Amino acid sequence: MKKTEHELLVRRMPRMSDGEYWTLFAELYRESPKEYLVTLLRGLGQRDVLSSDVFTSLAPLFSEVDRQKILQRLLPSYADPADIERLLVLLGLTERREWIVPLVRVEGKAAAFVLLRALRSVEDDRELLLRVARFLLRRGDALSFNVASLMRLSFGLDELRGTFSLQFQPWQLDKMEQDWAYFSRQMDF
Repeated sequence: MKKTEHELLVRRMPRMSDGEYWTLFAELYRESPKEYLVTLLRGLGQRDVLSSDVFTSLAPLFSEVDRQKILQRLLPSYADPADIERLLVLLGLTERREWIVPLVRVEGKAAAFVLLRALRSVEDDRELLLRVARFLLRRGDALSFNVASLMRLSFGLDELRGTFSLQFQPWQLDKMEQDWAYFSRQMDF
């Protein structure tokens, strides 16, 4: 398919009914995933993949590259940690350790909350924790810096360099990992 045909599809897809869109998604994806996936994701609009039977039925067919493209496009659009977790599991990432790489690439409070929880599954892997924290510090935004600060406190990463202003009691650290509403409020400084 030529570039102009892809652009035409992207312009038409938002006007399609959900049924029409998902039927087209299934047909084109099965025909040539490599050629159509990005176009189909661009035309997704506000449609919810988590409630689509078609998307759910296609999920086992997605290659690793497809999963990465889907996560890159969809993760930033979710503001609810439960939806992020459902998407990760739907795409076959059933171990929390597998969640770390896609989540660390995404900005946003919900993704940061899920990342913090996923990091608990690798709390014995100090090198991985340090790599993630340093990546967040290099990103440089306030939320990433605060998550790195939380990691420093939660996982005892004293060798992590930086001027950290967040101070929490141990009970608050546990609550930050368990309570989305509390985490969200604390990150809205």
